[in-house]
Amino acid sequence: MRKAGVQVIATYGAANIAELVAILEAPYAAPGTSPEDIAAFDHQKEGMVVFLGSLARHMDKADPKVASIVQRLLDSLKIPSEPVQRAIALCLSPLIPAVKDQSTDILNSLLTDAT
Repeated sequence: MRKAGVQVIATYGAANIAELVAILEAPYAAPGTSPEDIAAFDHQKEGMVVFLGSLARHMDKADPKVASIVQRLLDSLKIPSEPVQRAIALCLSPLIPAVKDQSTDILNSLLTDAT
């Protein structure tokens, strides 16, 4: 399912950036309170963060949302799912030039988290 969403964004993302950002950021607003709601929210968050990262490839690198999305991707690397972490890594690599001025801090943070 995640792979299909990434392909849709790769095909249609450039023409629909504003609409897709609004849709993809909406699930972050209300995570829920019951254990079932929280579990569903976590599952949705995994997919949404990968979709946002894929969409950010189509955005102007000077757009402040790109830096915000990169930070969200970095925070989501803590999700204990190897497929999600791989998808995030694939999303991050083309976005790093947009946050080049923060690259030292990002690298230090990643190294700290890895140890």
